[in-house]
Amino acid sequence: MDPHLLAWTLIPGIGARRFRALMESLGPGEMADLWARPGELIETVQQMAHQVPPDPPGQYLREAETILKRCREEGIHLLIWGQEIYPPALQGIADPPPVLYVRGNLQSLSTRSIAVVGTRKPSGYGRTQARRFARAFAEAGLGVISGGARGIDTEAHLGALEAGGLTLAVLGSGVNVAYPRTNRKLFQRIVDQQGALVSEFPPDTTPIPEHFPRRNRLISGLSVGVLVIEGREKSGALNTAFWAADQGRDVWALPGPVTSVTSEGPHFLLRNGARAVHAPEDLLTDLTLPFLGETERVQVLPPLTAEEERVLRLLTADEPCHLDALAEAHQADPFTLLPLLLSLELKGRVRQLPGKYFIRIL
Repeated sequence: MDPHLLAWTLIPGIGARRFRALMESLGPGEMADLWARPGELIETVQQMAHQVPPDPPGQYLREAETILKRCREEGIHLLIWGQEIYPPALQGIADPPPVLYVRGNLQSLSTRSIAVVGTRKPSGYGRTQARRFARAFAEAGLGVISGGARGIDTEAHLGALEAGGLTLAVLGSGVNVAYPRTNRKLFQRIVDQQGALVSEFPPDTTPIPEHFPRRNRLISGLSVGVLVIEGREKSGALNTAFWAADQGRDVWALPGPVTSVTSEGPHFLLRNGARAVHAPEDLLTDLTLPFLGETERVQVLPPLTAEEERVLRLLTADEPCHLDALAEAHQADPFTLLPLLLSLELKGRVRQLPGKYFIRIL
C-alpha cells in the first residue's frame, strides 16, 4: 500500500467525496507524486477543501506510514476506494469511506449479505428472533452483517456462526479494539470462521459516540437490505434503516408487542413502507432464495494461476508459515510473494494471521 494515498485521507477537509473526486480527476499516480511538490499539494487541498492543512504535509505522510506499520503488525488489510479489491457494494454509495480496515477474510466482504440490527437492550423475544433469523439466513447461503454491539447485534452474529455461516461486524472503533470488551471472544470467532471485522477507522481508534452513525451507513451499504428486529423510534437501528433506504437497499421490520418500547422502531418503519416479516422465509422469498438449505449448495472456487498453485502447495491447514520461510521455499523475494498471497486470500484459499504468518484454508 502506497503511504502517499493513505496520507491524503488524513488531511482535514478531504473527506469521502473529495477523495473520490481526486482519485477520478488525478488518479492514484499523480496523487502520490504531489507529495514531492508540497506547494502544489497545499494548493490542491485549498482548492478542494477551501482551507490550508493545519499541519505540514510531511506530518500526514509520517502518520500514514505509522498506520501502515501497525496494520502489518496486526495482520490488518487496508483497502483504498477505487482499488479492485475494494468491496463492490460500497463503491457506488454516496460517501464510501476512502479507506477500509479489515481483519479477517476479504472475500466475505463480497458475499451477498443481510444486515440484522436492533437495540442493545432487547427483550427475550428480540434475542430469540435475531438469532433465529440470522441462523436461517446463514443456512440459506447469505452472509449476516451487524455492528458487533451488545444485544441484537451479538445475537445476529451468534446465529450466523452457529449455522456455520459468514458474518461481518462493522465497528465504530479500530478493528483491533474490542468494543464492548465482552465481545472479544466473539470477534475472534468471527475471524476464525472466515468472516471479518470492518472499520473505516485506523487501528487502535477507540469508540466515541459520533463514530456509530457513520458506521451505520457501512452496515447498510455492504448489505442487500436491513432487517430491524427491535429498537426505539430514535435509535441506531432506525438510523441504519434510513441509510439503507437512501442507498436503495431493502428494509424489513419484525412486528413486536404494541406494549413494548422496543417495538416503536419496527412499527414506525412498517407505517412508512418497510416490509413486514414474520418468519425468515418471508424475507428469503423476497430475495428468491431457498429456505433452510432446501437445495444443495455447491461452493465454486475461483481458478488459480500456476504461480498461485505453487504457493498454495507450500502451505498447510495445520501450521501457519511465516512470509520469510514461504519466500525461501518458493525461492522468491517476500515482496514478490505478497501479491500472490493476497490473490489467494481473495479467492478464499489462504488466510493471513498476525505477524506475517499464512495458513491454508482449502
